[in-house]
Amino acid sequence: MSFSIDLAGRTMDDMREVIVHHISRQSEKEGLEVAEHTDSHIMPKLTSYNIRLVHEPDLMKHLKQEVKAYEKAEGTKFKSNRNAFLTGNITLSFESLTALGWKYAENEDGELQALPSDKQSSEAIKNVKLAYTDLVQSAHKQSERYGKIRECAIHFDETSPHFDFIASGLDVKIMNRDIRTILRGTTKEEERYNQTLNNEARKKSKELGKKIKVDKSLIRGLTKGEAGRAMQDHLADFSNFDLKTRQKFDLVRGISKKERVKTKATNAGLKRMNGKLKSENADILTQAKEIKQSQEMFVVMVEEMFVVMVEGIKERETQQNRREQDLEQHEMKLIHIKKRLSDEQSKLEELRKKVLEMFNELLEMAKSKFEIKKRVRELSETYSPVTDENLDDFVLALSDLSSEFDSKPMQKASELVL
Repeated sequence: MSFSIDLAGRTMDDMREVIVHHISRQSEKEGLEVAEHTDSHIMPKLTSYNIRLVHEPDLMKHLKQEVKAYEKAEGTKFKSNRNAFLTGNITLSFESLTALGWKYAENEDGELQALPSDKQSSEAIKNVKLAYTDLVQSAHKQSERYGKIRECAIHFDETSPHFDFIASGLDVKIMNRDIRTILRGTTKEEERYNQTLNNEARKKSKELGKKIKVDKSLIRGLTKGEAGRAMQDHLADFSNFDLKTRQKFDLVRGISKKERVKTKATNAGLKRMNGKLKSENADILTQAKEIKQSQEMFVVMVEEMFVVMVEGIKERETQQNRREQDLEQHEMKLIHIKKRLSDEQSKLEELRKKVLEMFNELLEMAKSKFEIKKRVRELSETYSPVTDENLDDFVLALSDLSSEFDSKPMQKASELVL
């Protein structure tokens, strides 16, 4: 909603000088006087920023005179419960004020709150003044809808800038007219007045050569909600701003309260859903982190196991070298044995390469097969370190593990070693 309207019907007994004083205040002294008789959060030091747009000296005196004139014209005493007057205020929305340059800051509760007028730029105050003046001028030209505005001022000395006003529903042309008939159009006199508008529209249509539509809300009675929306819809009817400017500063009526409540509920649902998704994403990230840690631990374990096996191979190479040294001493006697051992050494080298290839394949396989983790750890604990005494058992265990998990690299290693 670009602006909100708050209205209250008033009887003659309701009208007090203090209400007029509340609206027309313009000095710090007047701000202090008004602050003593209201619950509004008035900052008297800022009352000098207030701007009178409509002012009628001795307003209460004039209103009393008009009531007496009505009693004389109607021939009856003015009813004490007759809401012949209207007090209200119109406040621009947060979006409109922000577009006009009004600044906000977070309070202690983390909520946005308008900064005081003395903290605003002169440009922002000028823009807000122009926007409110335009709305008042438009309402002033539509007395059939808003009543005749008798007192109006823009207040810059409260929490948010707004304008308060007093309007009169009295019109000697329409007997028994009051604020209810202005807002909702229910009396026969009002219907006759509306018929007059209709006749004038027909006459104007004939003169201009094109059809002029009459606002239907003026011809039929309105519900309270319809009346409020009509007032908001038509508040900018006589605006001096073009449509582009009004749209730029959000000076057009937005969605209804019902739609705002629905949108708020939808946004709340989306917020809850977003929170749930964030929580689920956090759980997924935690799980991913745990999986990554498990992978890293598994890789470290396999690397350690690989180192142990390589050291075992190196130990066998060392033992073979010792045998060769012994055989060299008996070279002349055991030439055929040396040749055989040499062949065996070549085979051993080939075997070592194939074993290395096998474990590289095993390492690749380990990255995607987490079920083997437990069994590999058990083998590591059982056969670490690998020695000549437990090598055959270790290879057999690997063969069993290979058969169980259909591991081609392990089968190949078992066949080679055995």
